[in-house]
Amino acid sequence: MRNALSVLIAGALALGGFASPGTSAEKHDATAPTEKLVFGNMVFVESRFPYAETVKRLKAAIRAQGMRVVFVDDQQATLRAAGVKSPGVIVIEFANTKYTKQIFEIDHAAHMELPLRIGVAEGSEHDPHSKATHILYGKPSLLFARYHGLETVAKELDRILEAIVAAVAAKGKTEGHDGEKPGRASKPSH
Repeated sequence: MRNALSVLIAGALALGGFASPGTSAEKHDATAPTEKLVFGNMVFVESRFPYAETVKRLKAAIRAQGMRVVFVDDQQATLRAAGVKSPGVIVIEFANTKYTKQIFEIDHAAHMELPLRIGVAEGSEHDPHSKATHILYGKPSLLFARYHGLETVAKELDRILEAIVAAVAAKGKTEGHDGEKPGRASKPSH
C-alpha cells in the first residue's frame, strides 16, 4: 500500500502543475529552514497540527491572504471509492482574480498553471505509520519560470504561499528562502 505522501506526489506530478522544465533543487536554495525542495520546484513542509486541523487552518490562511478556495480534491475519498485504504491526502486549489488577470494579460499560456495548489498528506514517506502531516506545493516563481514577464507577480505569489504555509508550519520552520519571516502579503483585490 502506498502512503498518502506518495499518492500526493504522484498526483501532483500527474497534474503537471508542480513540474517545471529546467528547474532543479541544485539551482535553488534547498537549505532554507522552511522548505525542502523536492522534485525540482515542489516545496515540502511539516505541519505542527494534525491533518484535519492543518486542512482547516490552510483554508483559513488562504482566505486571509485574499485568495479564494476554488476546489478541494479529497484524494483519500477517491482512493476509498476504488477500494484502497489511505491516510488523509487532499489538494486545495485556490486563486485570486487579480493575479489570474495579471498572469493572463502577460502570457496567455501561463494560465495553465492556475489555480495554485497546496497538497496536504498525513504520514511520512519514510515512516508509513507516522501521523505527521506534510504540506506540498509548487513555488510560483519556479512554476512560472518558463514564461516571460511573470517574475514580479510570481515573487508576490511566493510571498503569499509562504505566509499561508507559515500558518501551519512546524515550529522553527517558518522562514522563507530570503531568511525573512513571511507575514501577511499585501492584500490583493478580488
